[in-house]
Order: sequence, then structure tokens, then C-alpha cells
Amino acid sequence: MPYCSQCAHALADAAKFCPACGAAVAGAVTAPAPPAPASPAAPPVLPTAAISEDVTRTSATSPSTPPPSSHTSEHGRFEPGTRLGTRYRIVALLGRGGMGEVYRADDLELGQSVALKFLPPGVASDPRELTRFRGEVRVARQIAHPNVCRVYDIGEADGHVFLSMEYIDGEDLSAVLRRMGRPTEDKAVEIARQVALGLAAAHEAGMLHRDLKPANIMIDGRGRARITDFGLAGLASELARGGQIAGTPAYMAPEQLADGSVSVRSDVYSLGLVLYELFTGKRAFDAKTAADLRQQHDSSSITSPSSLARGITPAVERLILHCLERDPEMRPPSAYAVLGALPGGDPLAAAMAAGETPSPELVANAADRGGLSPALAGGLIALTCAALGVGAWLLAPEFAPLKQAPSALEVRAEDMLRKSGSFDQLPPFVAGTFAQNGEWLEWQLAHPKDTLRTKPAVFYWRRWGPRLIESPAIHSEVPGVSEPATLGNSSALVLLTPDGKLLGLRAEPPDSVGTKNGGRPDWNAWFAAFGMDSAAYTPVPLARPVPALCDTAMAWHGPSPWDASDTATVQMGASRGRLTHFTVVSKWGVPATPVDKLSPVTTQASDLPFTLIFSLMPYVLSIFFAMRNLQTGRGDWRGATRIAVFVFFMNIGEGVFATRLSEVGLNGVLADVLHGRAQGHSLMHAMGMWFAYVALEPYVRRLWPRVLVSWTRLLTGRFRDPLVGRDMLVGVALGATITALSLGAFALAPRLGLGNIPALAYGGMFDSIGSAGHTSVAMSYAGSVCVLGVLEWLFLLLIVRLVVRRTDVALVVAGLLSMSSTFVPSVSQLGWKLALLVAIFPVIGNVLVVQIGLLATVVAAFTGLVLSSTAATLDFGSWYAGLALLPTALLLGIALWGAANALAGKSILGDPLEDAPKR
Repeated sequence: MPYCSQCAHALADAAKFCPACGAAVAGAVTAPAPPAPASPAAPPVLPTAAISEDVTRTSATSPSTPPPSSHTSEHGRFEPGTRLGTRYRIVALLGRGGMGEVYRADDLELGQSVALKFLPPGVASDPRELTRFRGEVRVARQIAHPNVCRVYDIGEADGHVFLSMEYIDGEDLSAVLRRMGRPTEDKAVEIARQVALGLAAAHEAGMLHRDLKPANIMIDGRGRARITDFGLAGLASELARGGQIAGTPAYMAPEQLADGSVSVRSDVYSLGLVLYELFTGKRAFDAKTAADLRQQHDSSSITSPSSLARGITPAVERLILHCLERDPEMRPPSAYAVLGALPGGDPLAAAMAAGETPSPELVANAADRGGLSPALAGGLIALTCAALGVGAWLLAPEFAPLKQAPSALEVRAEDMLRKSGSFDQLPPFVAGTFAQNGEWLEWQLAHPKDTLRTKPAVFYWRRWGPRLIESPAIHSEVPGVSEPATLGNSSALVLLTPDGKLLGLRAEPPDSVGTKNGGRPDWNAWFAAFGMDSAAYTPVPLARPVPALCDTAMAWHGPSPWDASDTATVQMGASRGRLTHFTVVSKWGVPATPVDKLSPVTTQASDLPFTLIFSLMPYVLSIFFAMRNLQTGRGDWRGATRIAVFVFFMNIGEGVFATRLSEVGLNGVLADVLHGRAQGHSLMHAMGMWFAYVALEPYVRRLWPRVLVSWTRLLTGRFRDPLVGRDMLVGVALGATITALSLGAFALAPRLGLGNIPALAYGGMFDSIGSAGHTSVAMSYAGSVCVLGVLEWLFLLLIVRLVVRRTDVALVVAGLLSMSSTFVPSVSQLGWKLALLVAIFPVIGNVLVVQIGLLATVVAAFTGLVLSSTAATLDFGSWYAGLALLPTALLLGIALWGAANALAGKSILGDPLEDAPKR
């Protein structure tokens, strides 16, 4: 009767594979071979120290040709005591395999036992194979994991090429199962967890096993599982291209058995077979030939583990069957995913306990399940709706003066400019929207006893120019009333009150002007044209200088366009009989616009140190640390790339939405996106984000890995994950609540004696209702900067944490530092009470980042940015209701999407058929 040459198991005459160890029947012996001291079938070889072999060398050898490493002596090619050079002394033969012989040896230099694996002569004499082998060993040496046999070095002695590895004193899992039978479920779970961790470590290094089976898993003297003999392993990228069929067929995935296709998921399938045997004590397939095995893969279903062994946890059974899915896409995506699905399995906790820096994949597969009860999800949705409603209600007085839509004010502004006589034909390019009256707000702060918010703090502006009007600011795609800060030739600016009254006008006509524009200025005609009664105004000296362009100027005192009960000075300037300057000077001044700016705004030399320290230095530091993290293999460049792509398209969206299609046409939009300002701006932000993330994320992953769990899952495409949904819902609810609370606190501040805030609305809110494009720009901008803002906070928190060595103390210190950046500049204007109130709310969400996670914090920041830069209203009949509801719908959509995923298929109303809990 023939016997297996690997494990000495009796074989049937027609058997092609050993039923005990799964090895191919080749060179079978007619009498049992004496067992090796350790594990003949599984020499203790590190999985990553492997050569990618073809099937003729690994699965079977010619019956007429003995195995490459076979020798007549039971000691192999080396007798005990043989010295190899000056460093190693052979102790005993541990086993023979398709990839050569493995010996236990003494390292005479270090005084410890090692395992030496000698390669077959065919491999050792092939320069190409040796080159590839050295490359794989180079990668294998980087893997230091307690569940993987460690590779030390590659050497040569007397013409023999060998690999030195960690010596493991124990026996393989196959022998343990034969000797002791199926272990208890707790012990099986422990072994399964260790095997999954070891396999994941190899996958992280880019190595595939291809031959994972119980015979290749050693159980050392402490009962710890160690994956060995990756005799068929190789670099994943090379194996995926090679298509070589190699391995033990009984433990191959269907696609590997069919055509040699290997991947992480094929190793996961082999892991599932190992788990099946570990938990049931039996193999999933009992085929004796490769043809029978293929037939079983194609035609039969796997016997459920619970039918073979009682007491198997349903979660374990589901996991095993999940690993054994025929379709690779249906299997767990990684060994970490298998680890996370095991009962009590938390790979992240295990890595932290071992003092390791968890990989991004390990973080994503942490045991955090997420999910919310229907009651809690419904409560968060209700809280979000309530916060959005309260915010809109508090802002209602701010938007009450806006009775006329921009389209009506555009016509009014054009009429005013034509009546000035400055242009025969208006310039072709225009821009305009609403803006906040900063001068009035500053005056209100300085005079808190004046009636609060009784005067309009908003005006409408419209600019004309001979070329496209663009903002010179690098971080702004939309031009403003003061951006660009000056007017050029053939340009004009008109300011109107929300009800259409003229507030300011500045025009610089073209050089050539018709004779009909000459003559003396007719001030009374312009008073009448602008709807003002000249009889109500008394001439007074000029209150402000007039532009040099004006050759004549006058000023009058009379009723204010803002409020008939108040007074103001109206000032006009003319050039060659054309009105080129009109300003209303109230007691609080004039709007801070180019109407009264006589010279361009220039960058002061004193700004250079600030720019170098706070703008250039962070980029330089992020590039330095990013490159260092990449060199050490810690940087998550894949996640950084996904974030950079997102930021790039958000910035591209800003450019597209800010472009006026009627002026530049579709070709102009495409040119801007492909090689214009939008593309350059987007690339700059995306690259900055990429380097910043690669530089910072590994340190956060080392100190606070759970902060990144849902964030990393989102980056890996797990959009429907319950934890991702939960954090998105929490983020929207938190951001909306903080915004509503801050508005409420500012509204109550005067009654509480904290001081007066002249306006609750931010300037961006009025800018956004100029058009749907402006609203979209505001939302795109929020998406592009929300991540960077939170990363800046994490950078500050990390620096403080490295100094104080405690996270709780670091949160307090970093929070105070962040508050001071807002408090110090505001205290002189607002007073310390109000400045403290203004400074505290932006910090709340950031301080909670360690508790709620990065994803929830980023979504909260995005929500706050959207709500502070777009309009809100409960007046659904107003002309701007549609524009105001657009961001509200976006935020509610994110919240509802998060709730649906967090519920994981449960109804938010609960199950009416579910039994009530018994008391």
C-alpha cells in the first residue's frame, strides 16, 4: 500500500491527493516514512519568504523523478553537527517539502536556534528565480508580527542557498487536530483570530500565501498560532499577473483551482476552509482528485458547520460560509474583515494592546458596529429639523428688508447708471448680489445704545466692466463689492438699498465720449432721476474727498435714503457734465466699497512674515512629514488621494458655479476647468490636502485610532456602513444644533447684559442669494474646506498632546488656544463677555472629535459652514425661498441618508408586530 511522502498517511491506489494533509501524491513511498521531529508537512517558513512556483514544481512532480530535496539518509543532505561556514551548525532535519528541506540549526554567533530552509537545486541555480526570491525576502523581512514566523536573512554556503528564519518549537495545526480533535469554541476562536491577524500582516506587505492550510499553521509551546510555510507565496502584484496554478488543491479557492487566479480573497477562501476544519474537525470537501474537487465546487453546497458540530455560534457559522462563497466579490474583503466578524474580535484593540500602529485597513475593520435604534435615529432627525427651524426663525428679521429680487434690482441699477450719462452703452460684463454694510455694523458696535438692528444692514451692488469681473483673492471664486478693490477704465459700480433707492455710484467712462455729454452738471435733474426731492436738501461742504476724475463736486444735507426719520449727506461729483460719483454719507459713514476708495489696496510689507509663518511654513512641514511617513510605510496615501480628489472636484465646482455662462459660454467654462484659474486653484488645494493628510493621519491613527474608524470606512467605499451612517447623522445634528444655539445666544446677549451684536446674519448669507450659482458656490466651498479645518484642529491637538502627554489635558489646552485666536481680536470691539461667547461655539465640535470621531466632526463642520454662508427662511413665499431651501434640503438629505444606513434596514417607526418587552 502506498503512503504519503509528506505525512505517512495510507493512500488508496488511485488517490491523487493525500486525504490527511492535502498534498499532491507524487513520489509516494511504499512504507511509512519516519515522522520528522516537528512538522514534516509544514516546515516553519515565513509566509512572505517565498518563491512563486509553477504547478509542475509545487503541486506534483514526475513519478519517475524524485523530489528535488529527497535523499536516502533520514538526516537529509546534512548530518547533525555539520557546520555551514562559521555561523551555523545543523541540529536536525525538520521536514521536507516541495520547496526544499528545512533544518533546525544553531546560530553560533547569536547563540540561538534558527530554522534554515534550503532551496531546491533547480531554484538555487536559476538567476531569475533567485532575483525574484531576494525581492520577496526583502519584503518579508519588514513583517514583524507575533502570529507570523519571522524571516531573518538569505545566505549561501558551499553552493547551497538557504533562508534563515525563526525556529518555532511546536507542532502544526493539522497534527494537533488529528491528535486532540476539535478544540473548544473559545480556543478555536482564539486560534482563528491569531491566524487572521498573521494573514492580514502578510497582505499588508503586499504578499499572498496561496497555500494556507492547517499543516502550514504552527502551534508553539505557548499555544500561539504562527503561520509558516508560505512556500508558494509571492508578491501579490506578480502572482496576480502570473496566473500560475500552485498550492494544495484541497485548500484552493475555486478561481485558483480553475485558472490560477489569486488575490486577497482567494487567501480568505483558504482561511475559511481552515476555520471550517478548526471548528468542525472535518474538511469542507472530501474529494480525492482535483477533478472531483472542481466538481464539488461547481455542483454541491458546503455542509453547514452546525450540522457537523453542535454548539457553533451562528455568527461563526455565517462567517465561515461567507468566506467560502464561490464568488470572490461575495467574500469578506480582507483578513481584517474576518477578524472583526469573529466573536469578541476587535483587531484594533488587539493592535493597540500590542503597542502597534494599526493600519488603515485594520482601523476600518475595528469591532465598532455603529447603528442606531429607531427611537434615537428619529430623535436626531427631529433635533436636526428643530435646529434648522430655530435658526431660520432667528434670522428672519435679517432678511425681512429684502423685498425685491435681484432681477428687479438689476434693472433698477442699470437705469440709474444710464441716467448718470456716463456711458452711451453699458459695459458688457457684469456681477452683482447683496452685501452686508460693514461700516454700519462697526458703528453699531461702537454705539450700543442706538436702537439695535432698526436700520438696514444690507445693500445690493452691481458692477460693470469691459472684461470678465473676477475676484483677485486666491480663495474666492466669486467677485465682491470690494473685489477687485478698484474700478478700471470703462467700469462702473452702483449701490442700492434693498428697496431700490440709490446709495452709491462710481463710474469711470471710456476715454472717448460724445459731445452730448459735455456741459455743466444738472444736479437737480439727477436728484429727480434718482427719486429724491432736491428741495429737501441744503448745500453743505464736502464730507468726503472725491475721485480725481471729477472736475466738479457738491454736497447736500437732508433725509437719508435708509430712513426718512434720519439725516445724511448726499455728495455728487461730475466729469465733463457726466455724473461719475454719488455717495450717501450717514453718521455711521458709508459702505466700505470702491465708491469711496481712491487708491488700490496694496499688500503691506509687514504681511510678509505672517504669510511665511502661517501659509508657507505649514506646507513645507506637511511635505516633510508626509515624505517621511511614506518612506516608513505609515502614510495612508490611498485615503489621502481620495480626499484630494474630493477637494479637487469641490474646488472645480466652485469655479464652474461662479462662472457666468451667458458671458463666457460653454467653451469658457471648459477652458477655466481644464487649464484656467479653477484648475490651478483646485490642484493647489488638492495637493495641499494630500500632503497634510499623509503627514498628520498616521499620528492620529497611532494615538486615537477609533477617531478614524467610520472615516476610514467611508474612504474605502463602505457608504452603507451603519457606523458611517450614524456619524453622518450625528454630524449634521451637531452642526445644526451648535449653529442654532450660537444664534440664540447672540440674540439673547443684549438681554443678558453681555453686549450687543448688531447683526445675526453673516455676510455670506446675503451673497449666496444673489443666484443659484452663488448658493452652489457657498456649498462647494464648505465641502472643500471642512476637512482642512478639522485637520488643522487635530494638528494643534496633536502638538499639545505630545507636550502634555495626556489627551484630556491636551483637549482643554488646545481648546483654549483655539478660542484665543477668536477671542483676542474680538475683545476690543465686543468686550470680553461677548468676545468669549463668540469664541466658544466654533470650538465645541472640534473638542468633541475624540468622542464622536473624525467623520462626525467633519460633517458637523460642513453643516456649520453651509448654514453660516447660505440663507435660511421660514417664509416659503419669499423670492429667495428656493435658494434658502437648497442647502436645507442638502443637509436634511445627508441626515436622512445617514439615518437609513444607521438603522441597518430597520424602520424608523419600529416594528409594530414586535412583542413589547416583558416587565
